[in-house]
Amino acid sequence: MGFELLNESTNCFEIAVGTSVLEFKEYEAEGTPFYHFAFNVPGNLFIEAKKWIMQLVFLNNDEEGNDEVHFESAKAYSCYFEDPSGNIVELISRYGSSPQTKLTSSFSAKNLLNISEINITTDDTLTVGNELQKHGIVLTEEPLNPNALNFLGKREEGAFLLLGPTKRQWYFSTKEAESYPLEIILEDGRFIQVNKQGIVLSGFKY
Repeated sequence: MGFELLNESTNCFEIAVGTSVLEFKEYEAEGTPFYHFAFNVPGNLFIEAKKWIMQLVFLNNDEEGNDEVHFESAKAYSCYFEDPSGNIVELISRYGSSPQTKLTSSFSAKNLLNISEINITTDDTLTVGNELQKHGIVLTEEPLNPNALNFLGKREEGAFLLLGPTKRQWYFSTKEAESYPLEIILEDGRFIQVNKQGIVLSGFKY
C-alpha cells in the first residue's frame, strides 16, 4: 500500500502513518485476532483517498450496499476495508476539523495525516473506561455507556480511543468485536496497555 517501513523483525513491523506509528506484532491466540483502526485523511481529499484505496482493496459495504458514509454530526466522510489479517480499516476525512492540503501528485499513503482511531474491546467497559479517565484520557461525550461504542479524546484533535463491549457488530462489517491485547503510546511518552481481561496498565516509555 506504499506505507514507509520504519522497523522490522521476525515477529513485528512498524509503518509510518503520517505523524503516527502503527506496529503489528505476532500474537498467539485462539481464532484470528483483529482490530479496528482508522486513518485521518486531509479534510478536502476524501474523494482522492477513496479512489486510491479502491485500486488496492475491495471496500466494505453496509446493509444497503453503500461503500461510504457521511457522519453529519461529526462532519466526516468514511469508507472501510479489511487488510490481509482481517483488521477493519477506515479512511476518515473530518472536513470540519482536519487540515486541508493540496495534492502535488496522485494520492498515496504519504498523504494520510495520522492514526485517527483504534479500538479497545473489553468485557468490562465501565472499569476500563474509568481507568483510562484516571490516566487523563477524557470522554468525548459523557456519560460512559457500557453497552455501546464510546469515544475518548478531545474532538478538536481528531484522534480517539474507541471503547466498547465484546460481541458488538462493527459498522460496515459482519464481524463482532473481540478482545485482544493492545498497547498505545501517547505523544507525551505515556503508554497504555490493555490485556484480554480488560486490565489497564500505564507508565512511561523512554
